[in-house]
Amino acid sequence: MKRIIVSTFLTILLTSAIWSQNIHVKLGLPDSVNLIYRNEYVLSYDQEKHIPRWVSWYLDSSWLGKTKRHKGGFISDHGVKSSDYNGSGYDRGHLCPSNERTASPTMNRNTFLMSNIAPQTKALNQGVWRNLEAFYESKSREKSIFVIAGTISQTDKRIKGKIWIPDSCYKIVIVFQDKVDSSSEVYSAKMPSIDGIRNDKWQKYQITIRELEISTGLNFLSALSEELQEYLEKK
Repeated sequence: MKRIIVSTFLTILLTSAIWSQNIHVKLGLPDSVNLIYRNEYVLSYDQEKHIPRWVSWYLDSSWLGKTKRHKGGFISDHGVKSSDYNGSGYDRGHLCPSNERTASPTMNRNTFLMSNIAPQTKALNQGVWRNLEAFYESKSREKSIFVIAGTISQTDKRIKGKIWIPDSCYKIVIVFQDKVDSSSEVYSAKMPSIDGIRNDKWQKYQITIRELEISTGLNFLSALSEELQEYLEKK
């Protein structure tokens, strides 16, 4: 019994060390529920709702290349198939975008795994959400960026009684040169997944990271010092 306990304890320590060293969660894990590691991102998956809680990734020019968008379609994963969305009227919305993983075909393909996907209205996915992505992607050729994107579900509205439809989606973007400090640029927004917002400016939906923590119950930027975390979350 003692050996089992010691072995379990060492496994927990080793797992914690691996996650803390991963480039995609260098700023800290928002939570530690159902974590999935991939070379392209780290995510927390809600097996009951069949959508990601959050997805975290690092972005700089090394992740960008000339790879075309994956043509093989969305890939079944964690009990969800692309066909589950058929007829719903909702887009299969990437959390980690395919545009930000173009250095190789494998990288781009892995953004099409259904565990990286959540239902979004066309107005959100193809409009204001995409505009925010284009804004910070334009900075990634010269600077480094940490991104966290996630879902908020306050109702139990579902596709085919299975896939929960988020009421809103959020994104946190930290832009920096050499290290994350008080001079880093901070952009965070919470956008409703509704019709009629396609042409809205993404700035309309900006809120602080601290406000997002209240909305989600998550703890962002937890690997930073308390002082820096406090400053950036209110910036």
